[in-house]
Amino acid sequence: MSGVPPEMGPNLLESTPEQLTLDDLVLRLDQQMRAAPGPRNRASIIALYRETFPKLEQALWSGTLDDSSVAKYQRVFRDYEALIAAKDRDDRHHIIIVIPVADRPQHLTQCLSSVLTLCECFNYGGYGEGYYNKIRVVIADDSAQPDSISRHKKIAEQFDRRGLRTEYFGLGEQVAQIRQLDEQHRAALTRVVGDTDNLDPARFSHKGASITRNIAYLRLQRLVNEMGTHRTLIQFVDSDQEFCVILPGDGGTRTVYAVNYFFHIDEIFTNTDVSILTGKVVGDPPVSPSVMAGHFADDIIDFLSRQARLQPEHHCEFHQRAEATVDAAYHDLARLFGFGRSRQSCRYRCTLKGEHSNADCLVDFARKLNRFFYGEHPTRVTYFNYQGRLSNTTPARTIYTGNYVFRPECIKWFIPFATLKLRMAGPVLGRLLKAELGGRFVSANLPMLHKRILAAVGESEFRPDVNKADDLIDLSGEFERQYFGDVMLFTVEALTEQGFPAEPTPESRIKQLLFKVERKLHQQYHIKHREIITKLNTLTDVLEDPAQKWYRHPGFQFVRKELSIFIACTRHNFDQDSKGWRLINSKTDRRIRLNQIAEAIMNYAHDQVAWRDALG
Repeated sequence: MSGVPPEMGPNLLESTPEQLTLDDLVLRLDQQMRAAPGPRNRASIIALYRETFPKLEQALWSGTLDDSSVAKYQRVFRDYEALIAAKDRDDRHHIIIVIPVADRPQHLTQCLSSVLTLCECFNYGGYGEGYYNKIRVVIADDSAQPDSISRHKKIAEQFDRRGLRTEYFGLGEQVAQIRQLDEQHRAALTRVVGDTDNLDPARFSHKGASITRNIAYLRLQRLVNEMGTHRTLIQFVDSDQEFCVILPGDGGTRTVYAVNYFFHIDEIFTNTDVSILTGKVVGDPPVSPSVMAGHFADDIIDFLSRQARLQPEHHCEFHQRAEATVDAAYHDLARLFGFGRSRQSCRYRCTLKGEHSNADCLVDFARKLNRFFYGEHPTRVTYFNYQGRLSNTTPARTIYTGNYVFRPECIKWFIPFATLKLRMAGPVLGRLLKAELGGRFVSANLPMLHKRILAAVGESEFRPDVNKADDLIDLSGEFERQYFGDVMLFTVEALTEQGFPAEPTPESRIKQLLFKVERKLHQQYHIKHREIITKLNTLTDVLEDPAQKWYRHPGFQFVRKELSIFIACTRHNFDQDSKGWRLINSKTDRRIRLNQIAEAIMNYAHDQVAWRDALG
């Protein structure tokens, strides 16, 4: 190994990964540290650590991954950071973490706690003068509730005092940022940053995540300039995410801080010419419940049919090994996105611990049923799957807007079509980036934990267009934004295959493709709609069948109530006369939305020019 002096002993990298456990690697690093202390050998020791990290990573994920192993892995990185801190300079990247948030103080607290925990575990960039040196957080607040705004400000102050350099970028600050643009630029950017005619902070809330991100870009450009010559990266995360991963464990799941995100992000941007990096999420699916209801109904039917064959009082038989998940296994229309067909149903894994019966498992499952409408999918949790070195990358086509990192010069790629407030903004942006950046737009296996639900209440905090009235949860607004978001996505995908946006595309061609995509998608949604109704009828029959064994369960009345609410909510959102279904069937509403989409696409090139001109 180059750079390692003879007195440091044999080269530990001569052994194969199969020959060295994580304990072996940690022990040998400790021995080398003791054998060659002092400044003279510091560079060699640092080189040794860097060459050992891939083996440590592989050993960790091929082992038992118990708490002791994870703690040793984290400690090695902290030792490495101490060596770096003793150098004259540290040229690695500073990372600005941006968290858009709207009326979610509890989620925001959990997200920031995870950032702080990650810093404490791995100490990327070191700590000095009261702060972690290379990590900075910007909270972009789009809240409407005064209490949420006040709590978000206090949360920012609390974490700043705890060592995370945190800036609160609220409604007033956002308005001030826009006012720094001249009148001509403000008028030209209405499709990017929203209506700028009435810049009243009190009425500037709930603009939507895409507009909030774009306004944050303006602040980020100034912030990067203020930071001077530092090498800087910008990372966007969602407030309901955390910097850790989820694994199957006894009695459900376990979360671990076993991914040193900042280290790997720095590695990727230091060693390659990557412009934009994205990662996925684990835990709850990143899509709307409106496109998961079919699969979830399959899973409920499977679970109840299995319960019907078992004795309620017997020991719980729902603790099987976690099934391997395929990409987008939770999505009813996964094949539209190029993914293979998932299994017809996925088996529920019980999350109860200790001695309990099949009846107890059924009651606990029923307790989770209606969390589905807030985005939790109890039968299709996505677990982290180690697939080789975490710093490896592959070509990307989708931006996960809750987990992407870019160089400051990439601020010129704003979130497009923001004012339409459609879902699928990330996949749409991803298709455009793929067309324009090619191999400099990549993905890495650095997923973040996605938690839609607050465990204490079984619901999420604010989500736009998800409304609860009594026991009914209405998804019609989200359903409509999901449908037309899909229309936008597949239209843009088709256009990029024909040279858009680099090549001018006639208005007639844009509309031709748009209407063709919408007709095809409407047929697919219609097919899935009919399947959901059929499955709901099956569930209703099961619920009303007194021959079912679980009618004798001690908690049957509770199970019956929760299952009845689920069926009622699903019918409310998917029956033929449901509001969401009427919205995407209405000729008037469809014409309005399609005209909006066509206009937005036709003006994309103009918006790009205006945005880049405003950035200067």
